[in-house]
Amino acid sequence: MKLWTARLELGPPQMGDVEPLYHALVASRVTDTMAWDGPANRDEFARLLGEWEHQHAELPQSFVIRSAEFHADCYGQPLGMISLKRGPFENRGTLSYWLDQSHQGRGLMTEALHSMVRWGFDDLQLSEIFAQVFVGNVPSRRVLEKCGLHFLATVPCAGQKRGQWVDKWQFSLTQSQWLAQQSSTEDWRPLRPFAAPLTLSDFTAATY
Repeated sequence: MKLWTARLELGPPQMGDVEPLYHALVASRVTDTMAWDGPANRDEFARLLGEWEHQHAELPQSFVIRSAEFHADCYGQPLGMISLKRGPFENRGTLSYWLDQSHQGRGLMTEALHSMVRWGFDDLQLSEIFAQVFVGNVPSRRVLEKCGLHFLATVPCAGQKRGQWVDKWQFSLTQSQWLAQQSSTEDWRPLRPFAAPLTLSDFTAATY
């Protein structure tokens, strides 16, 4: 399964993504802001990516973010990952995401998150979507707020990062809140499956 935005393709993990994604994780400090500390080595990451690829075929949750800008040098390259994981007993989902540091600051993650939120509510019919970020991670908080998520609370000692307890900001968006937002803006169009042809009308102007 694949989803498209104006500049991105969100698709299933593939084993060919191991090298660029692993390099993006270990060659920068991107894992500093992730709940996950990152892979111990390349082999561990390859194993995890294989598991995510298998899971995606049965129940899409984890997507690789790829450039879909034809004129860009990075066209077709994996830039990061995003997931929307559903709870086993409740019709709710939790967002997680990361982007190669060299591609941050261009609004790409905002675009990717918009697509996942729309997919979660339109196609999965989720009742609510959650996200958490470390306290102090202002750029990630801004991305969530741009996508309509509302700040709920600061959760003390919400998890451990490299052996230390850390606080997190928690965000949420309900389906009713999202529907109300859609009635007041037309900036973001419904996403289509990979097989569906795209036209210029799909790529409406938006502020990233």
